Amino acid sequence: MPSSAFVPSTPLQGAMAAKANRPHSSLRASVDASQSILSHNLTQMDSSMMRVLEVESWGGNAGTVVLGGREYSCAAARGYADPKSGRILTFGNSQDVPEDRRKGYPEFVFRVAAGLQLGTHIVGCSAGKTFTDNARTMLRESMRQWNAGLSSSLQ
Repeated sequence: MPSSAFVPSTPLQGAMAAKANRPHSSLRASVDASQSILSHNLTQMDSSMMRVLEVESWGGNAGTVVLGGREYSCAAARGYADPKSGRILTFGNSQDVPEDRRKGYPEFVFRVAAGLQLGTHIVGCSAGKTFTDNARTMLRESMRQWNAGLSSSLQ
């Protein structure tokens, strides 16, 4: 009785079949870890970033930005994050964040625009060379998701 299982006839087909049958648990774990960091970062942005922005000077050093033909004042939201993963520890100016909480966590800055129609929209992210590419990508993705969530809530 013939078997219905695929039998590779070339080494390439064999390699492709082996790859197709390999469990993707490490990829899944990586995606789960990234989602966990993004969720954590968005929580930090909704809490400690917003508290920092309540007392920041708008339109000072952070200037203004034109979005959709309108000019908006900006403020800098300084934060500290894991230099390898991009997981945000906290937001705050250096004098307001205890040294033991900052130690080992380099500073990054979100440039945030605000307005009645706009809400709070992050228009820039600055993370120095201390951060890995992965960490900078995670901070930018956190910024993108923040802005995407804001856009959907304004509609």
